[in-house]
Amino acid sequence: MSMLLRSSPLSPPLSRNPKPFPLPLRTHLPISPSLRSTPLASSPSSRRLAPPSSSGSPVVAEAVIGSGNGEDEEGEEEPKYVEVGYISSAHGLRGEVRVMPSTDFPELRFAKPGKRWLRTRAAGKEVIKEVELTGGRGHPGQKSWIISFSGIDTVEEARQIVGSSLLVTVRDRPELEEGEFYTRDLVGMRVILKETGKLVGTVANVFNYGASDLLHVRLHSAEERPHQSNLLDPDDSSSAPHIWIPFVEAIVPDVDADRREMQITPPKGLLELNLRSDVRSKKERRQMEWKEKRKLQQRLVATKKILAALDQKHILEGLRIGEKNQKTSLAKQLTSIDFRLFQQAIQNINKPFISYSLSEYINANSSALLENPMRISHQCLVTGESEGNNNMNYELRKVGLQLLRNSKVAIILIRHEKDDVERGSETDDVRVESAVIQFQKLFNNLNIFLKVWVLEEEKLPIVNISPVENSHEILLKSPWEILRAPIGPGGIFSLLSSHKIIDALNEFGVEYVQICSLDNRTALGHPLFFGFVSSRGADVGIKLSTSCKTDDNFDMVISMKHVNKMSKEINRLRFRALPEQHVHVHVQQVKDEWITVHPEKPNSYRLHCPIYSILNPCSLDNVCVMEVDE
Repeated sequence: MSMLLRSSPLSPPLSRNPKPFPLPLRTHLPISPSLRSTPLASSPSSRRLAPPSSSGSPVVAEAVIGSGNGEDEEGEEEPKYVEVGYISSAHGLRGEVRVMPSTDFPELRFAKPGKRWLRTRAAGKEVIKEVELTGGRGHPGQKSWIISFSGIDTVEEARQIVGSSLLVTVRDRPELEEGEFYTRDLVGMRVILKETGKLVGTVANVFNYGASDLLHVRLHSAEERPHQSNLLDPDDSSSAPHIWIPFVEAIVPDVDADRREMQITPPKGLLELNLRSDVRSKKERRQMEWKEKRKLQQRLVATKKILAALDQKHILEGLRIGEKNQKTSLAKQLTSIDFRLFQQAIQNINKPFISYSLSEYINANSSALLENPMRISHQCLVTGESEGNNNMNYELRKVGLQLLRNSKVAIILIRHEKDDVERGSETDDVRVESAVIQFQKLFNNLNIFLKVWVLEEEKLPIVNISPVENSHEILLKSPWEILRAPIGPGGIFSLLSSHKIIDALNEFGVEYVQICSLDNRTALGHPLFFGFVSSRGADVGIKLSTSCKTDDNFDMVISMKHVNKMSKEINRLRFRALPEQHVHVHVQQVKDEWITVHPEKPNSYRLHCPIYSILNPCSLDNVCVMEVDE
C-alpha cells in the first residue's frame, strides 16, 4: 500500500526532497468509516506534546527565543523566552489590549499578575523588553484575552504595543507529567530502531496532523563516519531526505530525554513511506542548487518590472540596504507573490460585489442547487450506518470506494489563517488509539493509493486604504518584510496551478479532487461523498453542514474537468476588499529614512476571494449538494 502524503505547496508530488509544511493543529480529522477495520485491542494510553508557541514559521515555533548572544556580565546565561500570545489590538480607553493566545495555559499566562516580556520589531530590529502584567480576563466569544500592563494607562500607549508578541521565560514553563514533552525538547533527538539499535535519523520538527503528532525525521547519512556526531542540523533540510513517523506509544515506546534519543518500533513499510531516493552526487546536487538560485534571480528581475508597472517600487528599497539574509528573505517573498492575481484583486476593489457566505450563496440559488439534494445525518456519515432501509447510500458508497481503490481521487487540505493562532500551543492532546488505528488501516488493510496535499491558503499583500482610486500601496512590516494575508479558499486554483499540482493530478489519472478545510467535520476520502458526486455526473459537489454558516469550514468534491477549466479561467475569480479590524503598524520611507507608523485607526484592506467564487464558470445544473444534519 502506498500513500502520497504531500505537505509542501512548493513542489509537485514527484519532487525528490520535499520540504514539508507544518500541520500544527489540534483538530481530529476522521478517516472514512469505510476505510476502517477492527480496532486494536490495546487500551488507549496518553502521550502529550507541549510545544512553545509562536505565530511564525515552525522552526521558530519550536525553538527557544534568546535575548542575546552568550552570557551576561555575571557569567550567567541570559534568559530565553517562549511566545504565548500576540497583541492584536487596543481595547477600551484605559490602556487594555486584546491578546490572541497561543498557549494551552491561558489562565496562568494572562490572568496571573507578574513579569512578562514584549517582543517588538522596529525598522527591522528586534527588541525584547520587560513589562508587568497587572491582570486579565477571558473573552471566549473572540477566542482572546483582555489584559493590562503597569504603566500603560491610555489607548494611545496601548496602540504602541499592538503587533508585539507576549513572552515568558523558559524557566517559567509548567512542569509536565510523566509521558508529556515539549516539542522543542524532541527536536534534535536521535531516532533509533529498538530491534537492531540502528540509527534512523534525527528529529527535525514535530507537527500535529489531526489525531496525532508526527515526527519529521531527517534520515541519517550513510556517508558519515561512525566516530562523527550523528546529531544532524535540524534546520538543514536542503539535501537529506525526510520521513514521517507518528508520535504514538505503539510506534515510539521509549523516549530518553537525558540521552536525547528515542527508540521506535515501526510497522512494516512505515519507514519507506514518502521516501524519495536521491542518488545524485554532491556535485549534481550543487549544480541543482545553483540552477535554483539562477531561477530565483530571473524571477526577481521579472518581479521588479511588474512592481514598477504597478507603481509599487517602494518595496524594492529593502534590496538595496540591510544584511544579506534580510535582502534574500525579501527576494523570496517577492518571487512567491502572484502579482497577476494581486493586480486582478486590486482592480476589483471598487467594483460592486454581493457578499455571501457559502450557505447564503446556496440559499440564494436554492431553486437550482437544492432541488434534489442528498440529506444525511452527521452520525450516519461518520459511522457509516444506514438510515432505515436506505440501500442507495450503500450503492453510492460502493461507487466511491471503487474510485478510491482505483486511485482516481486526490485530497487537497487547505489550512486557514486562524490555524496560525493555534499553531504554537504549549501542550497538545494526542489521541493514541485513534492515531494507531488510522495508520494501521491505511498501511496494512487497504490497497488504496491516496494522493494528499496540505496547502496553506494563497497570500497577497495587505494594502492601505487610499482615497485615490487604484492607488493602494502595499504595506511593509519592515523594509524586508511584506505584510500579507490569506486571500481565502477561493484562491485554491491559482495555488494548484502555480505549484504544478494540476499537472501531477492529470498525470496520475485522477478524476475527482476533494478540497476541504482542516476541520473536525471533514471526513477525509469519504466514499459516500465521492460516490454521490460521481453518480450525479456533477462537476462540483458541496457538503453543507446545518451547524456551520461560515466559509472557514468547507468540503467539496470537484471533477478534474472543472479543475482544468477553472485553472485556465483564473480571471473569473471575484475579489472583495475587506477592511482590517485592527491597525497594522508598518514602516514608511521618508526622505531616505525608515520610520515606524502607528495608525490611530484601521488603515488597510486585505484582498479576499470567497469559496463560492470557484462556482462562477460552472453551470448550477452541474452542482450537487449533500446536506449533513447535525
